Amino acid sequence: MNSKGIKAISNKGVCMKCLRNKATHIYYIAYRGFGSIYDGRNTKFKCCDECNSSDFEKWFNELPEENEFFETYKYEDNINKLVDGLPLECQELFYNSFEKNGYKMDAQDWIDYQLEELSHEKCKEYGLYSYEEINNYKNRFPKCKYVVSVICNDGSKYSLCPFHAIGEYNHDVDKCGNISSECYKCKYFSKGHDNTIIKYEEQSDWSTYMVAKLKNEEFEKRFKKQ
Repeated sequence: MNSKGIKAISNKGVCMKCLRNKATHIYYIAYRGFGSIYDGRNTKFKCCDECNSSDFEKWFNELPEENEFFETYKYEDNINKLVDGLPLECQELFYNSFEKNGYKMDAQDWIDYQLEELSHEKCKEYGLYSYEEINNYKNRFPKCKYVVSVICNDGSKYSLCPFHAIGEYNHDVDKCGNISSECYKCKYFSKGHDNTIIKYEEQSDWSTYMVAKLKNEEFEKRFKKQ
């Protein structure tokens, strides 16, 4: 259970807006294609008479504007705001329990994950990055003295650590949201900034050298004490 006491809904026939009345209206999201923010989703939203709106029929059942490559929906932002404004336990129904495509999480685990309180071990069971991993990457990678900059032959650039954590050029984290789990509990982390720039074809040798150097320093500290 999370620290906020938010529990998964056991009565899935309840209104997803007020959580008081029985749901009497069901609106579906399904079979939307590329270009839709709900591409690949197959789920539903349920509400009671009191919470229902004439707009819902228009939002959920609109036909897309289509071109050769993608679909455009005029009212998807409205649906998104509606769902994001629901209680978290009702968002769980929409994104997880009512979802027919893809894998499902345990309802309580989904809620705890959104609250950043699902354990690292549980996250690994679902193949998810834990918030410990995410925060370690965001907080450690930009500050680690063993991160260097890499320049490729085509002019592209990025940053790299000896253990293959990767980020944007100049020691920044990945701006696309990718996470390097190597930073999680890395025992070699040390604050600093290395201005070294290496070529792409040198990174394998540099990584091998740095790992050997760090391990050698570790072993010397350990065994010189004996």
